[in-house]
Amino acid sequence: MASGARPPSNQRSESVPSKSKARNLATYERTSFIKSLSNDESFPECVVCGDRACSHYYYGVAACHGCKCFFWRSVKSGTEYKCRYNKNCDISINRRSACRYCRFQRCLIVGMQVESVRSVYNKNFTIKNQRKNIEKKVISNKSDDIIKLENISSPNYIVDNEMSEDITHQILHNVQKYDYLEQLLYLQRSIENGNNTNSTNNKIFSLKEIFLNPGLLNYFRQPKNYCVKLRAAETDELNFSGKTSLTMAIDWIYGINPWVRNISYENAIDILRTTFPSLTIFDIVFNSSKATNDKSLLCLPNGITVSKHELIAPNIWINNNIVNNILEKLLPLIVKLDITKNEFVLLKALIVFQSPLNEKNNETLEYMTNFRENIESLLYNECYNHIGNIGKTANRFASLLSLLGTISLLSRDVVDHIKIFQSFDNHQVDILFIELFGDIFGEKEVQNMQCKNDLKQYQINMPQLEIGVS
Repeated sequence: MASGARPPSNQRSESVPSKSKARNLATYERTSFIKSLSNDESFPECVVCGDRACSHYYYGVAACHGCKCFFWRSVKSGTEYKCRYNKNCDISINRRSACRYCRFQRCLIVGMQVESVRSVYNKNFTIKNQRKNIEKKVISNKSDDIIKLENISSPNYIVDNEMSEDITHQILHNVQKYDYLEQLLYLQRSIENGNNTNSTNNKIFSLKEIFLNPGLLNYFRQPKNYCVKLRAAETDELNFSGKTSLTMAIDWIYGINPWVRNISYENAIDILRTTFPSLTIFDIVFNSSKATNDKSLLCLPNGITVSKHELIAPNIWINNNIVNNILEKLLPLIVKLDITKNEFVLLKALIVFQSPLNEKNNETLEYMTNFRENIESLLYNECYNHIGNIGKTANRFASLLSLLGTISLLSRDVVDHIKIFQSFDNHQVDILFIELFGDIFGEKEVQNMQCKNDLKQYQINMPQLEIGVS
């Protein structure tokens, strides 16, 4: 039977009462189910107009059927809308159709992706063509580092900056998800490029001083160089790489969180304590997989290389056991998945937003929840852009998320090594690491010595004990 055709009269006959009753009963149950859904408050609201959203995300956001279809028609037709007023029209349930320009701009601001419409509905438009036709220009404003995204091939799809300033505060808690991925990529590039021009010494301060003034760590903000050097790394070089990785983690946490003003110092330290090992491991493995095909080497950010076939010099944060576990359990997975740069920065953001937070402020907790959901949506879209097949997208998305569990298990080895190394042997105790992780005895009193002793050596001379820190 053709779609939309009416059934023949004999099929609509009432001569079969049992079937009619069954059909009426099914209709009643279906109607009751729909009514129960309409009263269910668990459905999210459309981020464009505020109506009840569909059960699935469309083009990366929670949207109602009307806004989803409007966005699809607008992109497919390529129509350029104009606002008859001040580009500040009310996009509510009852007035969303009054101004198509403001409605479409709002769709872009909340995160609806034009590329998703093209790749799904245009059979001749492939992911490869999409990347060729869209040129992204990232402009860094020296005053406040604002990132602007310009779509050269479709100028009518650019977000109106004047309009976004007026309504963005109403959407996703001051977050423009449309260009959030670009901000993450820009942040990663800034960290990798480094900035140590304003510091000439390596004096270490307390964590509290560093969080109040991040510029104190500029000495460790050198350009990152993940490369292969076939020589044994010395202790000083390995310790410097650990401090560099810690600085990178601090900069990453500072750069991606919008709730830094609402979070307490204690919670900020907890986030750093939880995420530093995972961020460091993921950074090293991802960049090592891009720098070399040798599966026995790990490239560190300060241009040195460690191998599982060589004895690693004693240092604050890494040993042979950690290197072997990383190379055997994590590196093959990342190489097999061939993770893109976009997926890499989104997974790093998820590492931070999945960290436990002992925060009583409900607004801060809501920020973290919203950001985590937005990042997961962006990651899913990136999986589709990489695969180009809806059926395989979910598998890749699940595989990427499973990496976080493996990284978390490996990070425990790093924490254990730091505690053991801080507890024994003759060396200068590192104030930052002792504040973060303490020692195996659970003591953290060393941090109280920093002001009185001016970072003098704190030694525990126990030569009769040889703990495996190699």
